Amino acid sequence: MAEIFRFYPEGKTLFIEVLGNEYLKRQPANPDDAQKFAEGLKPIVAQVEDLVRAQNMREVLILNLKGVGLASLNTQTTSQLVSLLYTIRSDDEAFLDRVEIQNSNPLFEMFYGQVKRNLPQKLVELITFVN
Repeated sequence: MAEIFRFYPEGKTLFIEVLGNEYLKRQPANPDDAQKFAEGLKPIVAQVEDLVRAQNMREVLILNLKGVGLASLNTQTTSQLVSLLYTIRSDDEAFLDRVEIQNSNPLFEMFYGQVKRNLPQKLVELITFVN
C-alpha cells in the first residue's frame, strides 16, 4: 500500500501525496473491502501522526489525479474510504491543514459535488481544488 503515497517534508509541513493511478490499481470493490483497506492503513496513519506530533508539524494531503480515468473509479467505495481514513485519525489533535485535489477535470469536480454530501463536514471544509 505504500506505493499509493509519497511523503515529503518542507519546513514544518509534511506533504502527503496520494497517487490516484496507484490507488485505482488497489481500490476496494465493495464496502467491506473499503473497511479492510482503511484498517490496513491504520499503522501508516499512526506513524504519520507520531511524526508530525514529535516534530511539531502540520499536514497537507494532496490527491493527485493525473491520468486518472473516472470511469475506473468506484465512487461508493472511494467516498466511504475517504470518510474512514478521516475518522480513524486522532480526534483530540488536528494536524491536517488542508486537502488539495490536483490535476482534476470538470467531470471529477462535478462528481465531487455529488459525493461531498457523504463526507464529514469538517473534511469538506478542508478540500480545495488546485490547478
